[in-house]
Amino acid sequence: MTDKKLRPFTAAEVAEHDKPTSAYIVIKDKIFGVETSSNRYSILLAKFFRLVYDVTKFLSEHPGGDKVLLEVAGQDATASFNDVGHSMSVGAMAKAFQVGYISEPLKNYTRHTNECCKTKCVPDLE
Repeated sequence: MTDKKLRPFTAAEVAEHDKPTSAYIVIKDKIFGVETSSNRYSILLAKFFRLVYDVTKFLSEHPGGDKVLLEVAGQDATASFNDVGHSMSVGAMAKAFQVGYISEPLKNYTRHTNECCKTKCVPDLE
């Protein structure tokens, strides 16, 4: 199976998809990688993405009902997604609905705290 090519979107383009006939959501995600700078040290890098999902065909199948998805359609749904506490299996299933990513640069960053880096240092959408 080949990976589909994800296309860039602006936040304004995603905002147009806020109806039951065309519902897109944005969820922030991070991908970690290890870069070895020498034999003794490794650096953990996190690259942040704002992924765009077309959930139109999933509305009727969503276990929480279509209403919860339609409330965040056309916008960043990261907080709602994380608040529910989705299982790890959602990540693999969600990949099938990925259609792109937000191409605009990130403007604000939430400051990192001393707590474990869960969502504390994830860039803000706006």
